[in-house]
Amino acid sequence: MWRRTIFALAGLLAVSGCAVALDPERTIWSPAEMRHLSESEALERVASTPFLLLGESHDNADHHRLQARVIRELAARGQKRALAFEMIEADRQPAIDAYLKSHPVSADALGEAVDWARRGWPDYDLYKPVFQAGLDGGWPIVGANLPKSLSKPAGQPGGLAANEEKRLGLDKPLPDPVRNELRQNLIDGHCGLLPEAALPAMMRLQIAWDGQMANRMIETATRDGAVLIAGAEHVRKDRAVPLHLARLKPGLQTLSVAFREQTDPPSPPETENWPYDLVWFTPSKPAVDHCKGLRERMERKGSSRP
Repeated sequence: MWRRTIFALAGLLAVSGCAVALDPERTIWSPAEMRHLSESEALERVASTPFLLLGESHDNADHHRLQARVIRELAARGQKRALAFEMIEADRQPAIDAYLKSHPVSADALGEAVDWARRGWPDYDLYKPVFQAGLDGGWPIVGANLPKSLSKPAGQPGGLAANEEKRLGLDKPLPDPVRNELRQNLIDGHCGLLPEAALPAMMRLQIAWDGQMANRMIETATRDGAVLIAGAEHVRKDRAVPLHLARLKPGLQTLSVAFREQTDPPSPPETENWPYDLVWFTPSKPAVDHCKGLRERMERKGSSRP
């Protein structure tokens, strides 16, 4: 998948630079209120909302550290939620359950159990603190993403049965403005390298991923709710998992939190139209030219064809 290709290349072409120091009182932004929140105020909102979505940059260790911190905070309050991951397909749930049956309190080898190293995500050690925080709280671990066997048919109109199209939210077109924005996002995410003919299937697949994760959150939620760990694009309120949650269960209480690197130099958060309930800023990282690595990889693949 294009997301994994790009993030697997992270770090190859880092440019030297210094991280931007953040003011602790100005790290968490509420777009709806146009103001900063204290960490304690933000955590109160997190704890009082049953369906929580924590959006990340996959290769950013700060984001995973904060995700683990939020989970530990909820567990310390006595909450026990389903902990769902974009990075694990739903049909790998038996592998998760088998591992946890013999290793109920250790996340050390969970990555091996779900074949993490072959899935194209950043190193499992980045995510291990998140898994461990959930296990320490006694939380069930959930594979949330679309099974690989459904990916290709999901990309084609009529490729899935009607009831499955409806379950994933593929039965109704997105509003034109949302659809156009998603299309442009995919073009940008592929650094302009994605063939035009591939865009319709990629758009359907993106919707299917979001619909699948929303279904899994609802299906596996405990009495206290569920937490989703996913890329920031998947927790957008305008077109991603929160939209599907509202479709599947109107009136459901959700909170979308995006962990985002601060720009260098920092830009005022009020100048952007953030599609999240909260934006939690982390220090900037040295710039990485993901597109150059992706382009080189695609050229190598092209040259290897007969």
